[in-house]
Amino acid sequence: MQSVIEQLIAIVGEHRVKVDEDAKLVFGKDQTRVFTPNPMAVVFPDNTEEVQKIVQLANQQHIAIVPSGGRTGLSGGAVAMKGEIVLSLEKMNRVLDYLLKTE
Repeated sequence: MQSVIEQLIAIVGEHRVKVDEDAKLVFGKDQTRVFTPNPMAVVFPDNTEEVQKIVQLANQQHIAIVPSGGRTGLSGGAVAMKGEIVLSLEKMNRVLDYLLKTE
């Protein structure tokens, strides 16, 4: 049976799953700097299909996900300190459609 890390690698590729301490410290926290980050891994999907697969895996394994955008929050809501998967959105930088409704 594959480990969770191996399954994440199968979803996004080895180069987009980080488990090194530096990446976990940077992406596992926000600007509160009060809590010590301790995520399982940081994952960098680049499309919605990959995000969906990561969420399904986390749900199956009962692992929380902490989204990581700009990491500028001041409430501690983006701190991964209990072995969560950090889901970095930095590679999802393409606007595919924009619908403006005026009424």
